[in-house]
Amino acid sequence: TWLVFSISLMILVWVAYLLTRKGYYRFAIRALLVLSTAGIFAPALAVGGPGSYNSLFYLFTITLFACTFLPLTTAITSAGIQLTLLIIFSSNFPQISAERIVSGPFSFNLFLSVLMVLLTYHQRRAAKERNDELSASEERYRIVSELISDYAYSLQITPKGELLHEWITEDSFKRVTGYTHAELDKGENVNLSLFLPEDEPALNTELDQILRNEP
Repeated sequence: TWLVFSISLMILVWVAYLLTRKGYYRFAIRALLVLSTAGIFAPALAVGGPGSYNSLFYLFTITLFACTFLPLTTAITSAGIQLTLLIIFSSNFPQISAERIVSGPFSFNLFLSVLMVLLTYHQRRAAKERNDELSASEERYRIVSELISDYAYSLQITPKGELLHEWITEDSFKRVTGYTHAELDKGENVNLSLFLPEDEPALNTELDQILRNEP
């Protein structure tokens, strides 16, 4: 019986893997959650004893799996179903009392499931806030690039007097000059390739005045 059950479970896991290869990712993950839950509960209900009792402590790994790969609501639902099943079947595990189930696996999985859900919520909320900030920054950059007729940039002056680019409106720079920033400057260093050779002495003089904070 157990050999047939084990072989059947392995076949179902393989089918779930094939489903992920065909693009049915979330369906396959949910199927694995069900199979994992059944793989822990079925032996415990059929055999019981210390080994089965200890296996019930590993139900939290299914919640961890759900928190990693599925929406948070699905993870909460999965944890709730597992905890409910523990209560429902607490008196049906052979050689294991209901009191031991509640004080042991149930309490342990309840604590870890709540902890994992809270950590996952905090992590996903922080990631969403970072993505929102990045999107807002990109939107501001796009608006500035579209509104200005020239290009804008910011330079940093190093203690050695070198000029380094902090940022530049890449789209408008290419529209005005016909070049990308990377085509003219190597890395962050600023070069004078956009200026005519005969204008370089006057430009260097002005730059020296600026670096000396002279009008």
